[in-house]
Amino acid sequence: MNIDILDWPGSQGDTQKIPLHQLPSSPPAISSRYSETTTETFGKLIQLTHDGEQGFLYAAQHVYDRGLRDELHKFARERRSITAELIHFLDEEGCEAPLLHSSTRASLHRTWMHVRTLLTDHDDQSILDEVERGEAEAVQAFQGALTQTPALTHPAHVLTGSVYQKIQRAHTRIRSLRDSGIYQHTP
Repeated sequence: MNIDILDWPGSQGDTQKIPLHQLPSSPPAISSRYSETTTETFGKLIQLTHDGEQGFLYAAQHVYDRGLRDELHKFARERRSITAELIHFLDEEGCEAPLLHSSTRASLHRTWMHVRTLLTDHDDQSILDEVERGEAEAVQAFQGALTQTPALTHPAHVLTGSVYQKIQRAHTRIRSLRDSGIYQHTP
């Protein structure tokens, strides 16, 4: 190995061989298109996972079954971890992460969940119905990020795919709980 030559990131994400004596003082800046696309895509995914955490916490507070409550709390913790992972990735890429807040859409979904539980006499099944609906939207959003965002770098795509698998597993579990029917009319 020649220690006088170093692989250096190029402007298009490729690498080039540069002699050490010609090495710039800092790495080349990531193209603004990459930063904007990554920031926008990950910003939406971060908001979505944060909203998912809040939705799971809300649902856990309003179900009667202790086992279901524990599982919903577990999913909330997983979403918090995913959100932190996505924010960390943006930070590492030199992109600014969005400020976390509850989106209007998520607030409306939780309000509808509340109204629905009132109308169904606090039925755990109705809460699971709404949690599953939110999870289905999350799966679609991550699928869209993977298939409709061609400018994501390989590391961004890999991370998004990894998170997508976690979201998909959560959705499958929630759907199986919902479809089991054992949570109907829980006093």
